Amino acid sequence: MKKANMVKYGVILYKDTDNIGDDIQTYATSRFLPKVDYVIDREDISSFVPDYDSEVVKVIMNGWYNHHKYRFSLSPYIDPLLISMHFSANDLILNSGHRFLEGYTRDLLMRFGPIGCRDFNTKEKLDSLGYDTYFSGCATLTLDPIGKKETKDYICAVDLKPEIVSYLKKIMGCEVKEISHWVLEFSSNNLSYEEKQKEIQKYTMEDYKNRALWVKKHSKLSYEERMKKVEELLKIYQNAKFVVTDRIHVALPCIALQTPVLLIYYDHNADRIATFKEYIVHCSEDEFFTYCKQDFLAIKNKDKYREVRKNIKEKIEEFLSCDSKLKDAFLPPVLWYKEEVVSRLEEKDSLFLDTINTQKQELFELKKQYDFLQAKYYELETKMNDELSVLRPIVEEYTQIKNSHTWKYIGKYYQKQLAKNSENSL
Repeated sequence: MKKANMVKYGVILYKDTDNIGDDIQTYATSRFLPKVDYVIDREDISSFVPDYDSEVVKVIMNGWYNHHKYRFSLSPYIDPLLISMHFSANDLILNSGHRFLEGYTRDLLMRFGPIGCRDFNTKEKLDSLGYDTYFSGCATLTLDPIGKKETKDYICAVDLKPEIVSYLKKIMGCEVKEISHWVLEFSSNNLSYEEKQKEIQKYTMEDYKNRALWVKKHSKLSYEERMKKVEELLKIYQNAKFVVTDRIHVALPCIALQTPVLLIYYDHNADRIATFKEYIVHCSEDEFFTYCKQDFLAIKNKDKYREVRKNIKEKIEEFLSCDSKLKDAFLPPVLWYKEEVVSRLEEKDSLFLDTINTQKQELFELKKQYDFLQAKYYELETKMNDELSVLRPIVEEYTQIKNSHTWKYIGKYYQKQLAKNSENSL
């Protein structure tokens, strides 16, 4: 008789993240685990291999999925709880939308379904693809205050435009801590908000290979160090007088930590944030500038989140207390999986990325040629316009002369006709 598989515990961590909000999501669910045996990279889950044969790893799969759609799958050693998941069409390399969720991926995930969706946008997309789903909300709503809550005389402004921060400082007259969730190495410490946004856009959309270098300091930190940074940040939010942000993974943790929070809502974040407008005190940017000091001090979090929080906690506790779905499943030998599956995946990944990189370089060269030709075109167009500006007065003068001569001849002809008509009448 086959011996039952041994249960271990793992967390999903986006190792190369540029946003500490990803780490906050990991921290939120790690607190439920009796221990963390494995840290699994969100971008390469299918390559995960435990240390020993017959180990099943229970994993709470909350989070944002994912930057490398072509890699998305599950390792056979993972027993997942599919909860608080957000599936995005955004990808650092390809532009295939939600196609990665069809076919094999759908069959695989549905073995462990239904899927708890973090937001309605994800639920609607999965429903349209034939998944069994429910709205779970975000696991960061399960956070508890860290130690004793001591409200202090400061405000947190998280990833806000300079004019918004300036308004807060002017209105409130107390310390405003300017905080960013970006864990990045910008080209300079003195960049403006707009300049930082340009660099973020460049590295996340145009140069995925350099992105790993860009976030190297944070990605080199150990799991324990990263979770410590999260805890330190959450303590700052917890003890603030109130928090203002446009980030969902600032607002939701603050609600859970019982810190008043105001979310500045922008339509371009609707796919991730619109679901939570009924849970969070929010306003538009224009509305924000109508707030007075008393309005800010009167911010009070809504209680609607409590039911979502309760349901997530119950789901997670039930998952951890029950036997693993893979308890008696046949699991491939670890050594075989490493050599026959993971090594092949790595080789294919390398080939694929090299091909993409070559194509990107070719496109870059074509863009350089296009930019050069476009510059030449503008140069010729400018030169032509300059020459036309010299000729234009001459053309206008010629036209005037021509018109005056034309009307002169018409006038003579008209006079002749009048004289002729007069003679005929006599």
